[in-house]
Amino acid sequence: MEDAYTRDPCLKKLKPTDPDTGAVNNKLIIPCQRFSKGKTPIKKSDWVKIASAKASAKAQVKIAQIKMQHDLEPAKLHLQNERQMAKDKIKADQQSAWYKSIQPAGINSANRAVPMGGASRRWGSGAEATGVDEAGKTTGRCAPGDSNPWDASSGQTHFG
Repeated sequence: MEDAYTRDPCLKKLKPTDPDTGAVNNKLIIPCQRFSKGKTPIKKSDWVKIASAKASAKAQVKIAQIKMQHDLEPAKLHLQNERQMAKDKIKADQQSAWYKSIQPAGINSANRAVPMGGASRRWGSGAEATGVDEAGKTTGRCAPGDSNPWDASSGQTHFG
């Protein structure tokens, strides 16, 4: 089986200089870390302190990033709402134009309004009862026997 030190050229096996192997372990350098002359290698006992300091620094950076992201969310939501309102207005304008385009030319919204609660006066006789005035134009009123196409109480709709 290969030894880890022979596989990686950065890892050099230190020869024990003292019968106490702990002395060698305290002089080990972090793998692949190069030091210029004059610098003291990091002792294995200091690795825990260094690692915890690095982890703490990373955690602080992560917390700061999360706070920044959280602070930006209201601004993003405001922009999304503004964009959505603009899209909704365009869609409403398009729907309004479409409904106006399918509407017959002689009918406007005032003529289409159906009074709620029924008629307030009795039907007369003759031309008014048939829904036609003296000039031969339709008045938009139903004759007394006609059914109301908008009346859902009968369970039927009466469209041609």
